[in-house]
Amino acid sequence: MIATPICFEATKPALCRWLVRQAGSAPHILINLTNDGWFGAFDAARWQHMQISRWRAVELDTPVVRAANTGVSAAIDARGRVLKAGVDGMDRRTQVDGVLTTDILLDGSPTIYARSGDVLGWSSLVATGLLLIAHVQEASEGGRMTIAKRSALVSAAIGVALLSGLRRRAPRSQGLGPPPRSPRRRRQVPGSGRRLNAAREGDGPAG
Repeated sequence: MIATPICFEATKPALCRWLVRQAGSAPHILINLTNDGWFGAFDAARWQHMQISRWRAVELDTPVVRAANTGVSAAIDARGRVLKAGVDGMDRRTQVDGVLTTDILLDGSPTIYARSGDVLGWSSLVATGLLLIAHVQEASEGGRMTIAKRSALVSAAIGVALLSGLRRRAPRSQGLGPPPRSPRRRRQVPGSGRRLNAAREGDGPAG
């Protein structure tokens, strides 16, 4: 199944995770179409954008294929390794015309992050905070924190984070998608007989 984060949506891990989960249980691939033309001559930003896509591949164990109009087009496997970048027959990787062809293996499996999102990260943060507070309190009282107390605090932190994660995921488990976008306002150009989007199409690069 294909998931399609557009342009800078590839920099949003929660959104890419949601797209992959919505695609079902079949092997997935992320296809990222992006216009990086607004970086101008600053190629470092183009490479950084591509590097961020490698994180999405590792997080979700899902290969990523990028098609970028000014670069960097690339094929990334499910381990985050760049299999090929640039275009066929060209040494330069950015701001060139051409086609990128390669083979991608769809062999990924759901990762911990794909299943639970940021629950593990938030659990670690909460547990660290609770342990720090408890340590300071014990030190001020001249006592020493026991292993049982530490284990209880860590378990409580994980439980709170899990409940929070389940609550956030509840609407999605009912098959509901993201909130619909509000329709674009349109304006009438006097005497032209046609409409233009209020988003000023053509004034800047897409994406």
